[in-house]
Amino acid sequence: MPTLQLVNEPDDRGTLLRALRAFRNGDFSVRLAAERGITGEVAGAFNELAEFLQAMTGELSRAQEDFGRQGQADRRLRLPGASGGWLEAIEATNGLLDHSVTVAREVARIAAAVSQGDLSKRMRLQIDGRPLRGDTLRFAEAINAMADQIAHLAAQNTETEWLKGNLAKFVRMLQAERELAGMSRRILSELAPLLEAQQGVLYVQRGQGEDARLELSASYALGPGQSLPKTLKVGETLVGQCAQEKKRILLNDVPRAVFGSDSPLNVIIVPALYEGGVKAVIELASLRRFGETQLLFLEQLAESIGTALHAVEAESMLRKRQEELQRKNAELQEKAEQLALASRYKSEFLANMSHELRTPLNSLLILARLLVDNPDGTLGAKQLEYVRTIHAAGTDLLELINEILDLAKIESGTVVLDIDAVAISALLEDAERTFR
Repeated sequence: MPTLQLVNEPDDRGTLLRALRAFRNGDFSVRLAAERGITGEVAGAFNELAEFLQAMTGELSRAQEDFGRQGQADRRLRLPGASGGWLEAIEATNGLLDHSVTVAREVARIAAAVSQGDLSKRMRLQIDGRPLRGDTLRFAEAINAMADQIAHLAAQNTETEWLKGNLAKFVRMLQAERELAGMSRRILSELAPLLEAQQGVLYVQRGQGEDARLELSASYALGPGQSLPKTLKVGETLVGQCAQEKKRILLNDVPRAVFGSDSPLNVIIVPALYEGGVKAVIELASLRRFGETQLLFLEQLAESIGTALHAVEAESMLRKRQEELQRKNAELQEKAEQLALASRYKSEFLANMSHELRTPLNSLLILARLLVDNPDGTLGAKQLEYVRTIHAAGTDLLELINEILDLAKIESGTVVLDIDAVAISALLEDAERTFR
């Protein structure tokens, strides 16, 4: 530690000037030495100031190490003997540290809340009753804006998950239903509580063009004495108007006196479409306004409902056609059995008839053959011609009986084909003789 000697001489001013310049340059190690008089008092005051500033510099360095580098948030400046402006400077510095710690703790509080899923916390814009100023205020506002953005994104993500999850649930439910009335009741019983609706109806469209009409398929929580039309024309009431326009109708804060009560209602009417055609119209009424996510969910669900209703209708038509085909097949089978029975009876009749006819016919042919042979020579030429005619006619009759039996066998499917070459001339001769 350098010491400058003051003596009561003019050069003392130069020594003091050198000490002050070292002091100005931040060298607080310089000391003045003097033994008596005013010069000694000046040297003592200078040395006390130098020691005080040197102590403050050391305290600031230790505070920087503890607070800035070691993270000791409770570290503050402590300088015994400080008073006046120096004490105010120390208290101002400690106040600045307190403020910085409070801001940092506020940031840590928000960060901890966000990390734990609590997105409702925000930084205070006043500390100890005093509003933040300058960059600190902008920093706090930026932190709060970031928290708002995170909360908004989280809410959007929650709504998206809600939307996707419930759409998937309803699609599975619709795929499990195979009957129109049951599907309609299930849709309203699941949909109304999910959207916090107090009442609901579902109309199914029947027919096309001028014949189109809306039939009541299901209702939810109708009041006592409250009735609904079973059938509506397209364009009739809000439900019919929705079917005609093929787009959503949303009414907010409608006086319930219109619907038979006093409290205001919020009403949503959506068409369930399939390939541009209306399959059904759903109407829901609630004491609360429908949110945007609920409206989006209902519009997307209406498409799935339209597809499901079309599938049920197609399956119902297919089932009816199958039942009709089964009925017709049963009728055809019954007729086939009747025809088979009639064919069997006819075959049996022809077989019996041929048997009954062949017995006397064979006797006739045998006797005619004997007469044609005329062993005794008693028959004349004219009589022999008659006898030959009788024998030929009998032979033709026998062949005719055989052919009738062959036809019966063909009809019954029991004929055996004997394919062979046939002389056309002989066939023509036989046909000619038969017709002659």
